[in-house]
Order: sequence, then C-alpha cells, then structure tokens
Amino acid sequence: MADVFIGSCNVGLGLFAARAFGAGERILDFEGPERSDPRDGSPAECNLLQLDVGRYMLPNPPGLFVNHSCAPNAALVGGLSLVATRPIAAYEEVRFDYSTSMLEDPWQMECACGEPGCRGVVEEFGLLPRDDQRRFLAAGHVPDFIAERYARARHEDPAIAVGAW
Repeated sequence: MADVFIGSCNVGLGLFAARAFGAGERILDFEGPERSDPRDGSPAECNLLQLDVGRYMLPNPPGLFVNHSCAPNAALVGGLSLVATRPIAAYEEVRFDYSTSMLEDPWQMECACGEPGCRGVVEEFGLLPRDDQRRFLAAGHVPDFIAERYARARHEDPAIAVGAW
C-alpha cells in the first residue's frame, strides 16, 4: 500500500496517490470476499464491486476507499485492476466512474463527486449516455464482463448500437 494511502475527502474517506502515476499505470488490484446478493440494505451495498452478472465483491482496503467521479482519473480494466487513465499527481485522490463497473438495472445512488458536468446520479453502464458508453468501451475502461456483453450484442445483431439493448 506504499503507492496509495487513505485520507479525508469531500465524502468522508478516499484513496490518494502517495506518488505520481503515469497514464496506463496500474494503481491496485481489487481483492475481497465475494457476495451474491447486492441488495441487502446494508451500508456495504454501495461499496460492492460487480464481478459479473449476479456476482459481487466487497473490496478490502485500500480498494474499499476508491470513490466515484463523473470525471475519473482511473478506470477498472480487464478483471479487477485499477489503472490511471491520465497522469495522477502525488496526493491527488484516485477515483473511477462506478457506472463503468455495473450492469444491474435499476440500482442507483446520488452522485456527490462535485465535478463540472456531474451526471447527478450513479447508475448502471447501460443507462450512461451512449457517447460515454462508446468512449469507455473504446478505451477499454470497463471490466471484461461488460465489454464482452456489449461485443456479443453487437455481433449477434450488427444493427444494435452500443448502448441499445
């Protein structure tokens, strides 16, 4: 955990870079116990990371403290790796767009990122604006299970645009 640390931020606690990260550099790999039911009413519900349809993980620290942003500086790629999407300065909070990691309608929460252009709500990938979906998919800034589902949908019916189910 020498490369990151947990500190205070606008929503309580967040994960911060202890050193500068270059674009594309791995920040951390999420680890934690798997859960099958995300909607149990507990506070942990908002911290779950989706692994696949019907599969979730409650990240262990420090991953537990990675907050959402509508203008993220990191992304979840492949399976469980969080990588910098642009250079991140030392002591900058590391945040990713939670909507890029969820494919379970109708879950949502109010957004508190405070970024210019904030969407105001965090909800599943299929409800993001189509331009955002295309951008995240093209950059590889979604977990494999989401990228594979969208690729399969386009393969099965080439007339389907990204984001149209």
